[in-house]
Amino acid sequence: ATTEEKLTMFPLRLAVLARLASCLSTTTTTSTLPGSSSSSKLPAAAVRRLRLKELRELADATAETRELRKERRALERERAPASEVAVVVATFFEFREVVNATAKAEALERLLPRGVLGTVKIATEGVNGGLSMPVGDDARVSEVFEEVLGFSVRLNVDERCTLESPYLTLKVKASRQALADGRVDDDLPLDLGGDCGEAIDAAQWHADLKMEDPPLLLDVRNHYESDLGTFEGATPLGTTQFSETFRKLDDALRHHDTTKPVYMFCTGGIRCVKAAAYAKQHLGLQHVKRLQDGIVGYQRWCHRRPPLTEEEGGNNTSLFRGTNFVFDRRAGEN
Repeated sequence: ATTEEKLTMFPLRLAVLARLASCLSTTTTTSTLPGSSSSSKLPAAAVRRLRLKELRELADATAETRELRKERRALERERAPASEVAVVVATFFEFREVVNATAKAEALERLLPRGVLGTVKIATEGVNGGLSMPVGDDARVSEVFEEVLGFSVRLNVDERCTLESPYLTLKVKASRQALADGRVDDDLPLDLGGDCGEAIDAAQWHADLKMEDPPLLLDVRNHYESDLGTFEGATPLGTTQFSETFRKLDDALRHHDTTKPVYMFCTGGIRCVKAAAYAKQHLGLQHVKRLQDGIVGYQRWCHRRPPLTEEEGGNNTSLFRGTNFVFDRRAGEN
């Protein structure tokens, strides 16, 4: 893009504006973005942060004028109160081998941007966690993960914004497992880089659950999560913690025809990876499918997508009933 084209990037990207405008409408401290209507008002801190991001992009692209450089430096000297910064929450996991988890945990905690809070577990088998971050910082967070770990980690972002992080501190730690599953000394080997079932996106999941002959659907979350909400027709495993999952799968699938499909879901997708790997590698099931990005991703798809036409298979009204339990101080979503 030319310098002139870059300078026309203001006001800020419409996608970011739409997300902020929809989820921060209850705040009292607002500011109107340049070129926007008076009804599209955002918190002053959010406007400042997004404007600073745009200015830094121009500086990186050597398209910064003297006036813009002066504005950028003035904004960088400011320190917005934490309570005024709009944040989003992202969960993530990646099962890839990590060497020297302790050193990488220390580096990650040191390099994550200011204002990022939450918990990250790094183990030989991979990484798992949840973070809150100021709106617009997700790209930088992804860059830090790749820089430290040597592989990319896809963030599963809950697009609902808030002015209060559900986390109080940032804690990055080395652990024996990224997701504790009760196995000791690899007494029950799982190849997490091998056959862990097929991850299907929300649209395919929705369509498959609406089939005339729906598949066996397993809720691999804990019983207190399933009690609050689940998909229509789902069979909950009824665990109290994830370490009970493999035994519960033995019971649930003992008489199941191994040639018939089994679908699994959880909150963000990580538990289904290990559950599907066990079902495929130890129980011999041939067709195991799991919901990519879990319930969080499915609800995001339902909210984003325009209503489906009859030709597309009917409506996309959520098939999840109740509240999605989340393991932090956020309220669940219906």
